Amino acid sequence: MTVQSYSHRHPASVAPAATSGLAKDPICGMMVDKATALTAERSGRTYYFCSAACQRTFEDPERELSSMRRRVTIALTGVLALAILRAGAFIALAAGATLLTWAPIPALPWFTWGVWLFILVTPVQFIGGWSFYVGSWQAI
Repeated sequence: MTVQSYSHRHPASVAPAATSGLAKDPICGMMVDKATALTAERSGRTYYFCSAACQRTFEDPERELSSMRRRVTIALTGVLALAILRAGAFIALAAGATLLTWAPIPALPWFTWGVWLFILVTPVQFIGGWSFYVGSWQAI
């Protein structure tokens, strides 16, 4: 019977000495360099942030929460309005009305039902997803 021994080594990138200059942003969870990160001190502990937006959220969470509630309310109201509008359109189509070819302004034949939906959906999408878009842009 032969016994083999294996050695176990960690790469240098995982070693504790290599990560001592990094800290985790408490808001978004991103790893940031302590030397270049924005900081805030609370109760004797230093917190590190990747952006001014994360720092503002940490310092005033109630403001961020009220802003998020407002965006969610607008987005849900828009989604509900669009759902009712689409349900009405489907009922009208079932009744025999031809909404797909109807143009509200005869001089603009391209201004059809699909364009109306695009105009109504775009603000809902961007207002509801604003924090996602800002976070994505800042991560680039």
